[in-house]
Amino acid sequence: MSPININDVYVSNDDGHPYRVLWTSSEIVYIFDLVDMNMPELLGVSDLREKIDSAILSLSTEDFGARMLSEDTIEAKDREFRDSIWRIMESVVTDEPNIYDRTARLSILKEKSSESGRSVKTLYKYLKWYWARGKNRNAFLPEFRNCGGKGKEHNNRGNGKIGRPRKYGGTAGRNVDDEIKRIFEKVIKKYYHNRNGYTLKDTYDLMIKEHYTKFVTHPNGIVKAELLPENEIPTIGQFRYWYSKKHDITEKITKRKGDAKYALDHRAILGKSDYGIMGPGAKYQIDATIGDVYLVSRFNRADIIGRPVIYFIIDTFSRMVAGMYVGLEGPSWAGAMMAITNAASDKVKYCAEHGVEITVAEWPCRHVPNAILGDRGEMESKSVETLINALNVRVENAPPYRADMKD
Repeated sequence: MSPININDVYVSNDDGHPYRVLWTSSEIVYIFDLVDMNMPELLGVSDLREKIDSAILSLSTEDFGARMLSEDTIEAKDREFRDSIWRIMESVVTDEPNIYDRTARLSILKEKSSESGRSVKTLYKYLKWYWARGKNRNAFLPEFRNCGGKGKEHNNRGNGKIGRPRKYGGTAGRNVDDEIKRIFEKVIKKYYHNRNGYTLKDTYDLMIKEHYTKFVTHPNGIVKAELLPENEIPTIGQFRYWYSKKHDITEKITKRKGDAKYALDHRAILGKSDYGIMGPGAKYQIDATIGDVYLVSRFNRADIIGRPVIYFIIDTFSRMVAGMYVGLEGPSWAGAMMAITNAASDKVKYCAEHGVEITVAEWPCRHVPNAILGDRGEMESKSVETLINALNVRVENAPPYRADMKD
């Protein structure tokens, strides 16, 4: 039976996440998810061995970010940065196993925050660096070489190709200059930012067909379209990267699906329809649904008389059903009026008419609201002015295609 060692990395065969062993004793072990970077997970040694034996976890030979560097390969400014953090974190990371316990960890970090002047959030970040990068001092080395200017484009000061080299193909590739950006913008507008349904890959292929092919006449007189040389064609990776920099997800959805679809299905949910409602009766919501059944005549069951239109009125604050109506007329002011009448009627009497006995406390709804929120339809009828003027009820309507406003 192979031992479980600190810094061993086990890869989950379920989700592919690697887990680093941070600390172990004869009975327990703490592991750290190197993908999600959540706080360490406590397992029994027997539980971990069971996962290994059942092939849920497999020991990996990869280092997964562990930094084993020779001192003479580290620049002086990087060593200074590393050592400044190490002086703060040494007593924290070596306080094992207390640092793996949630309550003790917070207490340790608060004390260190007060002592060092660094925020607890920053100390948590340092702690994750240490655990993810192999539990050594070099975990605190900076990654300045991987940083770039946010929102800034790299300028090609020489004659070479900027950016990472191509993974496939023998050519260096082509830099994205102003002319290529103009072509990118043109094909995005023509093929992608509309209702055609083309994918970004489809758009790229159409761009290559239109702008990066030439017609060649062969000796036999046949004219064929041929691609330009590989080093003159931007890659799909460059095209995707440029698009992600210039266009955000909101613009993409609104251009491809429209403002109404974005507002209905994709907008950020910043509140609920009951926001600002003071209490029961402040606002009712009314909606009609055509039943998914067919009704037949009581006199001849072979005769279909139609599908029922079902109205419900709910109180926005309490979510209690305040009124209802079922009829055969299509969604209209007449059906809405009957539902509103039911909302303001005595429910004990209403239920008794249908052979159901209830108390007032079981359905205490027999009132006219301050406001009613409906759809653009029956609640925009001219007849609704009677409700507004006679009963002083404010009528509100949701925008077109925005049923979500009544959630």
